[in-house]
Amino acid sequence: MPVLIIFIGTTIRIILLPLAAHGDTWSALRGEYYWINFGIFRLNQFPEVLQAVYLRLIDAPILQSALPSLFDTFFPIQGLGGDVQTKLVANPMAMRVLFFYKLPYLLFDMGCVFVLFKIFTQKRNRIIAALLWALNPLVLHSVYMWGRYEIFSILFVLVAFYYAKENKAFWSVLLFGLAVAFRMPFILVLPLLIIYFSDNWKDGLKYTVLGLLPLFMVNQLMSFLGPDTSVYYKSVGFFNFFASTGLVGDFAPVGINYLVYPVIICLFLNEKRKGIGFVKLVYFAFTIFLTTFSFSYFHPQYAAWLTPFLLIAVTLNRKLIIPSIISLILLYLLINYGLGETTGLGLFLPSSAIISHLPKFEVLPFDNQMNTTVVYNLFIIVNMYLIVMMYKDKDRKNSEV
Repeated sequence: MPVLIIFIGTTIRIILLPLAAHGDTWSALRGEYYWINFGIFRLNQFPEVLQAVYLRLIDAPILQSALPSLFDTFFPIQGLGGDVQTKLVANPMAMRVLFFYKLPYLLFDMGCVFVLFKIFTQKRNRIIAALLWALNPLVLHSVYMWGRYEIFSILFVLVAFYYAKENKAFWSVLLFGLAVAFRMPFILVLPLLIIYFSDNWKDGLKYTVLGLLPLFMVNQLMSFLGPDTSVYYKSVGFFNFFASTGLVGDFAPVGINYLVYPVIICLFLNEKRKGIGFVKLVYFAFTIFLTTFSFSYFHPQYAAWLTPFLLIAVTLNRKLIIPSIISLILLYLLINYGLGETTGLGLFLPSSAIISHLPKFEVLPFDNQMNTTVVYNLFIIVNMYLIVMMYKDKDRKNSEV
């Protein structure tokens, strides 16, 4: 049964590989192309460096004839948008480039399945985890439709939580630190792991240094490769989002998360004093990102960051399945009303003009602003319900996983 589910999930992903991409992906790919061919370094994130290395490794026969035809007319580097992007994705080689460019995403995604099966030993839990993985809209949208590299950090988070379950503090904290280096916002969860493994202040200091070490090393590498490309520099935008309460597409700096986040950490410390298990660790990590997306502006691709915590939490507590599904539906309605078809069917522009021009189905009868407000408030309510359910759930023993 799990094998069939994994086959279905893999098939869906392979189909999506060449069919869709956002302008962010085309822009990153173009930057990688110029770096490996002309030595011009304008990459924004460490995963883009790895993607560039990958393009160099697979090199000639596969993409060499495609990349120049796609990008040479856009040299020197300029912004993608409007007619430029439309012409780019209309190139007959576009789908071929997308397929091979996103292929590492699939490999890392398959790694996620392997780790989930290491985390869960019971057959029933493995079936549920496989189903959640196969049909997870967060990854299908952010990674395979949008075309971004969120799956890299997701895999490292899952491996880190596997080692947390096995109570192997060194590898858990180090690998989670690697996830932070790939996507710095995961640093919000790092204090939970440090608290989870620490028995005294010396442990806390040791694990803090260990968890931040990959971020420091990657930051040094990025700073060496090009000016203004450090991880810290490029992550400022996210923390502006974290400090806001704007709706999707409507950034407004206020800072409610500055109040909510310390409360979550304090509650976790209290749980630690009473004795805390692996499941509660997952619950609190999930809670941090649920509150982040509930109370602050977020970019649609960021939603994939919920994935590792959602997969583990919902597999362990099946009562969370229905509210999680409702939350995801509301999430994508919110994205739709906040940012429109450019983050939905419009992503399929490379493959089919027909798909991108399908009529929109209006779920709510109000104007767009009212629809956004209604969905946003429902989204917050459902997420708060999820958090309460997790907080009240009795912690399970690792043997039940």
